[in-house]
Amino acid sequence: MSSIQSLSSALSGLVAARRKLETHGHNIANASTEGYTRQRVIQSPVGAGVVAHVFSTSPSDPGGVMSMGVERLSDVLLQSRMATAVEGQGAAQATEKYMMRIEDAFAEPSESAISGQLTRYWGSWASLAISPDSTAARQQVLAEGEQLAYSLRRADTEMSDTLTYAGAELEATASEINNLSEQIADLNGAIVSAGRNTTSQADLWDQRDRLVSRLAQLTGATSRVREDSQVAVFVGGRVLVDNKTVLKVQATATELQWAIDGAKVDASGYVGSLHTLVSTTIPALRASLDAVAAALVSQTNAIHTAAADPSGATGRLFYDPAGLTAATIAISTDPTNGVAGNPQRVAAASVAGAVFDGSAAHALALLGDSPTGPDAAYMGFLSSLGVATSSARSRAASSELVLAAAANDYNATAQVNLDDELAEMTAAQRAYQASARVVTAIDEMLDDLIRRFGRVGA
Repeated sequence: MSSIQSLSSALSGLVAARRKLETHGHNIANASTEGYTRQRVIQSPVGAGVVAHVFSTSPSDPGGVMSMGVERLSDVLLQSRMATAVEGQGAAQATEKYMMRIEDAFAEPSESAISGQLTRYWGSWASLAISPDSTAARQQVLAEGEQLAYSLRRADTEMSDTLTYAGAELEATASEINNLSEQIADLNGAIVSAGRNTTSQADLWDQRDRLVSRLAQLTGATSRVREDSQVAVFVGGRVLVDNKTVLKVQATATELQWAIDGAKVDASGYVGSLHTLVSTTIPALRASLDAVAAALVSQTNAIHTAAADPSGATGRLFYDPAGLTAATIAISTDPTNGVAGNPQRVAAASVAGAVFDGSAAHALALLGDSPTGPDAAYMGFLSSLGVATSSARSRAASSELVLAAAANDYNATAQVNLDDELAEMTAAQRAYQASARVVTAIDEMLDDLIRRFGRVGA
């Protein structure tokens, strides 16, 4: 190897060591950057060229080292596991948030909640049965009935508002999905332009991976990296992003649709849970609460219309017979037979003219213990709500543990370890110093040769 070739070899060592120093410094600088994947310089020894013929001689080998580029230390299998965990966490997060919101609206168990109001309502009928001639007892029955109807309407309003909020969140999520998709498409182009195995390309990959992970959390999206380093993203088996092409989505009150043809987006993750909540879970809970209101109205009126008020009149309507849902239940305002604002129309007697007969009021009080009464229906509603909410909490806690375990495993490979980076930097620095020492030695040797043999032509 000639002196010039030796210099070339030493120079390649200097360049390679500097590239490693720059890369490890870049890793350290981004140690706390969210979603950053540590990078490593790919190096290869520089050897002689390929000998074409059997009797050809190999050219002189200058030796040295060549930097092939920069690679991200990302494990594909662990990354796939992370995507699955993120999808599950997104689905559990949506269900827990909305179920806890509904549960909080009922504030059970509590004396001021509907269960406590039902107890007081039946108790007011029992008090009227004891004192059937009491105007105050009738006023109390009317007040408790009005409060109970109001609480049922308020509870239905809370669930209706929850549906409205979920629909608005679907719309906001659709906008976020479209925005994420456009950014991924832009990054696809930027990654191709950045060139293969460069630091800038690796950084762009990190940005794109964060966006794809967010899509996985929202929709359960999957992805596939093509040969040119561009990524294709799929939702429900349909392409959302392919190279620089994006398919838009749009929202209705209950689901996401593909803007191009109006077909439903078969999403999982956060959006999938939202769809289940607004189309199945919350409507089923509202229907169950409507059954409580219907039982309260029909069973109260069935006894009350047959009973007699203090004037001996029958057919009095305690609740509006048309208000058979939690949204519409109300004290009857019928001008002829409604009791709203008229306690003297509250009936307690089974026999007309029997002022001290409270048997009808007693029969109404017993509805509180009926296995088919409003209380039983409400307990069934609370049971369904409690089981669904408890399941949502357990699923959310479990998904957090699964995600934490997946993240720990992934980060063990991809996250920057400062101790490792400092050790690698020290090794690269020593390699740089050694290559520089080779350059110095060759320089001294050439200088000595020139001084000993003189100048050409002297």
